Amino acid sequence: MEHINFEELDKELEERMNPPKSEFQKLYKNNLEDEKYKEDIEEDEPENYLPVPVFWDQLDKEEFPEQSWRINKLIPKEGFVILASISGNKKSWIAMEMAKSISSGENFLNKEEFKTEGANVLYLNAENPKSEIQRRG
Repeated sequence: MEHINFEELDKELEERMNPPKSEFQKLYKNNLEDEKYKEDIEEDEPENYLPVPVFWDQLDKEEFPEQSWRINKLIPKEGFVILASISGNKKSWIAMEMAKSISSGENFLNKEEFKTEGANVLYLNAENPKSEIQRRG
């Protein structure tokens, strides 16, 4: 039976959990200190834009405002929502009802617990043929 060296295992796990700064992270830090790099980003030209990574140690220190909702506890004002289920479970109907509630500013399903803040809506249906959209309408 093979002997397990727990000290080496602990050391390897520690290195994996706290990796040394990568060359990318070092380059990123150097670029942030470079005034020309900052100017390039501020110019907002596609050829000068570089995505800015967010590292956990930075993100963990940030404070965010309380989540705000378009439809209370269902549709956030920021981010994405995915409705997923097997075929035939009324996902499109729910999405259309949500879109109607948001566009009219009326509470979703006329329920106070789904208080809805009105906004413009663009509903795209790239899944169904026109005949199915017409049938459902």
